[in-house]
Amino acid sequence: MAAVLVVLLVGVTTACSGDDSSDDAERPTPTTAAPTSSLYDLETGDCFGGLARSRDLRIQIRPCNRRHQAEVYGSFDLDNRRFPGADVLRRQAATRCAQEFVRYTGEAVGPGTQLAFTEVVPTLESFTTGDRRALCVALGMDGAPLPRSIARPLGA
Repeated sequence: MAAVLVVLLVGVTTACSGDDSSDDAERPTPTTAAPTSSLYDLETGDCFGGLARSRDLRIQIRPCNRRHQAEVYGSFDLDNRRFPGADVLRRQAATRCAQEFVRYTGEAVGPGTQLAFTEVVPTLESFTTGDRRALCVALGMDGAPLPRSIARPLGA
């Protein structure tokens, strides 16, 4: 994606309960092999750091079984034919991202979740050039790193 994306941080006070005893080897690994990449290139299952350190949206791909700043838990195309406005796209993405979170983690977002959520949606400029992709990103609350993947362990 060569288009500019808007990142909206939405703090949510809800908890992803997970079994800390699961083997990290069973967790998904990043699908992007490059040590540095662009936010535009991320896919579901990618873990990364470096978000908000620079304006060019360059990030560093990190193994999900090690400390990382954020994890992509969903990506999808938006159905809008015309740009409805950034706020509308964010609301649409937030609704879909809640569904993606359940698929990815096996847990619903609810009271006690220790994650913050970010929806990455197209800007007007990128939308007019054909960008319809949205990303769902989980981050640690108050900037805390994630110690491991939030993904449901394989076979669970």
